[in-house]
Formats: sequence, structure tokens, C-alpha cells
Amino acid sequence: EGLSMEQIKEQLDREKAERMAGLHAKQQEFEKQERAKMEQELARVEDELRKREAELERQRVEEMQALEHKREELESRAKERRAQMEQEMLAHGPGHGHAQTQEDVQRQYEQEAEMLSAALNMERDRQDT
Repeated sequence: EGLSMEQIKEQLDREKAERMAGLHAKQQEFEKQERAKMEQELARVEDELRKREAELERQRVEEMQALEHKREELESRAKERRAQMEQEMLAHGPGHGHAQTQEDVQRQYEQEAEMLSAALNMERDRQDT
């Protein structure tokens, strides 16, 4: 073949341009696939995060309800005990001849009230955290 140097150079330039275009297309396709993989992984992670947040919120609500129930239970017990102790104080009033004095009942009432109050405060503190 009697190709001139100019023709050989043009043919090499065309082949080089074709190879470069092919490499560029492959690179773009690779980047497109990688971007799609990353977007898919990001969507999966976001979905997992939403699920975990929902579960944590469900657990938080459940714990708050349990603590509220305990708090209400303690308040109810405190009210019942106060009423019981007031009845005992009235029953042990002057002239009833019982061994326990009104001061003893009052002292016992205050001790139990302090214990119940401390328990209530602990529940409130736990509920607040």
C-alpha cells in the first residue's frame, strides 16, 4: 500500500479518536452505574435509619407510658395511705384509750409520706430522662 505519511497520520488520529471516544463512553457508563449503586445504598441506609428511628420512638413512648402508669400507681397508693392514716389519727383521737398517740400516728404518716414522695420523685426523674 502506498499510503503517504499524511494519510497514515490521519488514520492513526482517527483510530486514536475512536479509542478515546470508546474509553470515554465506558468511563461514563461506569460512573453512571456507580452513581446508581451509591443512590441505591443511600436509599437503603435512609430506610434503615427511618425504621430504627420509628422503633426508638415506639420504645420511648412505651417506656413513658409505663413510667406514667408507675407514677399514677404511686400517687394512688400515697393518697390511699394518707386517707388510711388520717382515719387512724381520727380513730386514735383523745378519749379512745389506744396505746398509739396522735403524735405517733403523725410521725409515722410523715415518714411514710417522705418515702412515697421520694419514690414519686425518683419516678419523675426517670420519666424526665
